Amino acid sequence: MISKILSALFFIVLMLPNISYSAEHGIRVTVAGMPITESDIKARSKLIIASSGMPHNNNSYNLVKDKVMDILIDEQLIKREAARLEIEVDDEEIDQAFLALADRNQIPRENLVDFLKSREIDAAELKNQIKHQLMWSKILANQIQPNISVTDKEVAESRAGIEKVAKSAAETAELKLAEIVLLYRKESDVQKNKLFAEKLVGQIKKGASFGSLAKEFSQAQTAQSYGEIGWVASNQIQPDISRKLMRLHVGDIETMALSDGVHIFKLLDKKIISSEDQVLDENEIRHMLTEKKMDVAVKSHFRKLRKNAHIQFYK
Repeated sequence: MISKILSALFFIVLMLPNISYSAEHGIRVTVAGMPITESDIKARSKLIIASSGMPHNNNSYNLVKDKVMDILIDEQLIKREAARLEIEVDDEEIDQAFLALADRNQIPRENLVDFLKSREIDAAELKNQIKHQLMWSKILANQIQPNISVTDKEVAESRAGIEKVAKSAAETAELKLAEIVLLYRKESDVQKNKLFAEKLVGQIKKGASFGSLAKEFSQAQTAQSYGEIGWVASNQIQPDISRKLMRLHVGDIETMALSDGVHIFKLLDKKIISSEDQVLDENEIRHMLTEKKMDVAVKSHFRKLRKNAHIQFYK
């Protein structure tokens, strides 16, 4: 009996240094033993707040911090997966992607660092984020994209479905859309994602950039293009979703809680066309089906990565 008590006490003593170490260094979570600290979360939150045009205050930080922790967890998973696959990203690749931001924002490349400083954006943290994005792109190209295929039969069936819907309407619309997709990872995410989406929309209406927030938080493949889906015919969209989107005016935002997650749509442009004039491009249909399969595959891959990594949260 005494030996059991001593063994238990010895175990507790062994655990105490880890607990105190976590508290002392502000560790919020470890992923396979790799720490994510309060400082890490604050640094990335500050980057997101600055780059998206949200106000620099505690309300903005409290809004994004939990999602930022999820992002940093995913980045640790990406880093582990890249190491397993022997995928590397060199400094030149990071620098090229970094300078591409200047081109996107129509800023002379030599002025990019000063531009970031003027907006209190940490260039080092931005490069750290870019590094993980490049890693993930390589993992997609290595592990997921080669396994995605769309058959001619699937294209033909999709075309037939679209044509059937088109025949029932005298005219249809082409919608240019952007999206932010907040996927459910567990049951408790349903209400949490609805609340987060509501707060994001509030920030967008106050002037925050939809595209920047999509780039940071959206879990769809379109995040890489700042949430932009492009032009989509209304009869190519699920009917109940299409009806809601058709009611929007250009610039309007619509939030929908769907089976896979909460979707925030923004209507960028709209044009009405007759059903007779609609051209169903086979490559567009194939691309649309490929994107859908990619989203499903990415979601599944991240579930596996999380399942195979020990993630420990600390208060």
